[in-house]
Amino acid sequence: MLTVDPAKRATMTDIKADPWINEGYHSPLCDLSEAAIVVTPEQHAYVLHKMERLGVPREVVEKCLEQNSTRAGP
Repeated sequence: MLTVDPAKRATMTDIKADPWINEGYHSPLCDLSEAAIVVTPEQHAYVLHKMERLGVPREVVEKCLEQNSTRAGP
């Protein structure tokens, strides 16, 4: 889950099926598709603001999102 390389990172399906994630629940996490997650403009702005407060410039976050990457470099 904490791997920088997206190709090696666990999928949401893998994460939702992990026993550690489901510990303490009577049934597994609901089966939501990654595509079903919708981020509102307000949520997007909130996350950008929080990242800026952590010292990550807004431009870097937006570039990473556009590139679907964890790095803003080439």
